[in-house]
Amino acid sequence: MPTASTSTTNSPPPVTGGDGSSRKRPLSARQSAPRPQKKRQKKKAPKKGTARAFPCRSCVTRAFKDPGHECVNQDNDGVACWDCSKGGHPCPAVPASCVDAVRHFWELNSSQETAGGSAWREAGNEARRQLRASGPAIGARPPTPAADLAPAAAAALGLCRQRGPSLEERSTRALESIAASLLPIAEAARLYNTATAKGKGKDEDEEDEDEYEDEEGEE
Repeated sequence: MPTASTSTTNSPPPVTGGDGSSRKRPLSARQSAPRPQKKRQKKKAPKKGTARAFPCRSCVTRAFKDPGHECVNQDNDGVACWDCSKGGHPCPAVPASCVDAVRHFWELNSSQETAGGSAWREAGNEARRQLRASGPAIGARPPTPAADLAPAAAAALGLCRQRGPSLEERSTRALESIAASLLPIAEAARLYNTATAKGKGKDEDEEDEDEYEDEEGEE
């Protein structure tokens, strides 16, 4: 007679208690303990400051998509504008060859009556065309007028712009001061040479007189 084959499994035998009842194996501490979840810290946006009279290159594009957009400084000493700092982007300056076109577009964009109109759109297209023709943007601070700066920064900017004496003027002043300091030494040397010359001449006269007296005595 064929015998019934018994199937074997890889699962461990159940653990039985003292009363013969079976119980499940406890999970390990590593499997049961939940992993701590790290809290994601959101970067706080900087505070807005004063609006700039002249935009950065990126804000020209933002204004063309959103008529009336303002290029605003940060309420701190950051060099980038508020929008560029919030997005973590560089704040490139407008190239010198595109300043006139961008200024014309920005004047129309700053007015509620002209922002979004046909003249505004034509000026924006021209400004963007010149910006594209000028090459890729280079991260730098846009030209900020002194009126948009804090009073202390404006004063510092004014002091930096004041030109000091030129190299030729500084050299002339240095030579004059050296000459003035050497005048007492030169005067003292002149007096010393004069006194020395007088004393030497007097000694020679006395020697001549002594020789003359000696000659008379011999005669």
